[in-house]
Amino acid sequence: MSKINLGREIMKLKNILPAAVLLSVWPAAHAQTVTLYGVADASVDYIHITGTPTAQSANVTRLSSEGSYFGLRGIEPLGGGLSAVFQIEGNYSINSGSFSGFNRDTYVGLQNDRWGLLTLGQNTTPMRDLGLVFDLTPGGNTGIGAIQSLLTINGRSTGADSRRPSSVRYRSPSVYGFRADLLYGFGQNTSGPTDNMFGAGLRYQAGPFLLGYAYDSRNNANPTGLAQANSRDVRHRIGVQYQVLPDWMVGAFYDLAKNSGNFGTGNGKITEHSFGVITRWSSVAHSVYAMFVQSQPVECNGVTTNNGVNCATAGSTRARLFTLGYTYALSKSTLIRMVASRISNGAAARYDFSNGALGVTAGEDLTGVSIGLRHRF
Repeated sequence: MSKINLGREIMKLKNILPAAVLLSVWPAAHAQTVTLYGVADASVDYIHITGTPTAQSANVTRLSSEGSYFGLRGIEPLGGGLSAVFQIEGNYSINSGSFSGFNRDTYVGLQNDRWGLLTLGQNTTPMRDLGLVFDLTPGGNTGIGAIQSLLTINGRSTGADSRRPSSVRYRSPSVYGFRADLLYGFGQNTSGPTDNMFGAGLRYQAGPFLLGYAYDSRNNANPTGLAQANSRDVRHRIGVQYQVLPDWMVGAFYDLAKNSGNFGTGNGKITEHSFGVITRWSSVAHSVYAMFVQSQPVECNGVTTNNGVNCATAGSTRARLFTLGYTYALSKSTLIRMVASRISNGAAARYDFSNGALGVTAGEDLTGVSIGLRHRF
C-alpha cells in the first residue's frame, strides 16, 4: 500500500475549496427565470359602411392580426421577499410578418410581496388597465367591437387608453380587497412645454363584487383635432362588475372626458360623456358576451374653433356601439372567436373601430362580422 503524502493532499484541498464554495453559491445568487410568451391571433373581417344619403357605401373584407404579440419577462429573487423584474413586449403582424418594435409594456422594476410592484419604462396607464376589465373582447381591445371604439371625443383620442412611454408606475398589493395604482409620465415634448401626465386608480374586489375608479390628467399633449396649445386633458372612469352566478357576470361603467386649452383664436373646453353595460355567460368551453356603449353628444364651451369634433353640430354627435361575441376553447391555449358589431353614428358623429380603423366620415355607420383563431404560447 502506498503512503499518502498528507501535506500534498491538504494543498490540493485548499486549491479546490474556493472554487467549490463559489459554485455552490452561484446558483442561489443568480437564480433568474426568463420566459418567452405571446399570442398568435388572426381573423377574417367583413365590414359594411353605410353613409348618409349623400355619402358613399362600401364593403371591406380583410385579414386582421390586431392582437398578435410576443415578449420576454424575467424575475430574479434578491432575498427578503424582494425581486428584480423586467418585461420586453411588442406587436407583430401575422399578415406580413412585420414587427412593430417593442411598443407594448416594456420595463424594468422591483417587486416585493408585501409592498407591491414598481416599474420604469413604457407602462399601461391605470385608465387603460380599468378599461380592459370591462372590454370583453378576447385579449382586450383586439379586433372589431371593442368598447374603446367609443371612448374618445367624437373619434379624437386624448391618449388616456394608451400605454405611456417614459413613465414610472406603482401597483400596490391587495389590502382588505383594495388595490391602488399610480403612474407618472415624464414630458415627451422637448421643443415646448412639458407634456407630463399623471394617472391613478383604485380598485376594490370582494368575492363576486368588483368596483373600480381611474383618473388620467395630461398637460400640453395638444391631441390632433382638439386644443392646439396649452391643452389639458382629464378623464374619469368608474365601473362595477358582479358575478351573479358562477357562469354569469354583469357590469356597467361611466366615462367622462374633458379637453380644454387654446383652439387657435381663444380658449375653450369640450366635454364628452359615455356609459356602457356588459354581460358574459360562460360554460366549460363556451362563452357568450355582449357589450353596449353610448356616447352622448359633445358639449362645447367658450372658443372651440378649429377643432375636429364638429362642435357646430354638437347635438348630432351621439353614437352607439353594440357587440355580440362568442368564443369556443379548443384547449387552454387556443380558441375560436366570432363577433358581430355595429357602430351607429349621429349625423355629425365619426366614431370608428379602435383597431383596424377605416377612416369613416361624419354620419357613416359600420356593421362588421369577424371569425378568427387565437393561440397563446
